[in-house]
Amino acid sequence: MKKSLVALALSLAMLCACSGCSGDNPANPSGSPAVTEEPGIAEGVVESPGNPVPNPTDESGASQSETPAPTPEKELVFDESALSDMPHADEYVALHSANPEVIAWITVPNTKIDYGVALTSDNEKYLHTTLSGEESKSGAIFFDYRTDQALSGRHLIIYGHNMKAGTMFHDLNSYKHKEFFENNRTITLWAGSEKREYEVYAAFIATEDIYFIRMYFSDDAYFLKYMTDLQALSKFSTDVVLNVNDQILTLVTCTYEEDNARFVVQAKRVS
Repeated sequence: MKKSLVALALSLAMLCACSGCSGDNPANPSGSPAVTEEPGIAEGVVESPGNPVPNPTDESGASQSETPAPTPEKELVFDESALSDMPHADEYVALHSANPEVIAWITVPNTKIDYGVALTSDNEKYLHTTLSGEESKSGAIFFDYRTDQALSGRHLIIYGHNMKAGTMFHDLNSYKHKEFFENNRTITLWAGSEKREYEVYAAFIATEDIYFIRMYFSDDAYFLKYMTDLQALSKFSTDVVLNVNDQILTLVTCTYEEDNARFVVQAKRVS
């Protein structure tokens, strides 16, 4: 486990070939240990692109026995016949057939974000490798390596570069603007062949002291406090109320308001 986290720390210091972004940095609310108790981003950035993946040096605060990984409720189903209503079904099927690590597809409305999403055993592979296995500065869109194969965990985290060309997760920056935030609240994630929808409720700039990528939680109360503390960082407020049964989707890319900052968009599953 420790060895994997060290490798992750090194890989995370590698990603943000992107344009500078505008936007204010929300203040980190005081007295919020669920958000700030853990180390943040790894130091050091290797030229461009930068690294959208922060360093989860540990899942601190509680022992591993207190923060177990969730047990998948079911296997992820990939049934081509169930994709008849999916706009990019042919491309998705072709990608999954050529690379079984492509297990999802994400679409963010009114953006270029319309990509397959991979899950592999580390957070390094897709930093500079496309879903088809080619070397590229753009890399690919990918889940945090700690994600369960069934995509059934309470917290799903997806990373992508903020590319100058406007590709990958560059368009997440649109959520820095109130009008866009208010009018583009539904993100679609095809998990295998299951269509899921998530309602956006938060968008914020995470400085390196904000640990927003916790995956495992000791109990329901801690999960809820942790997520509501993060929600309080949002640049814009909504009437979304979080509860202990929610599945949270967190999208992460680089941003440049402060050193080692990340821009984060969070949404809760609604269907």
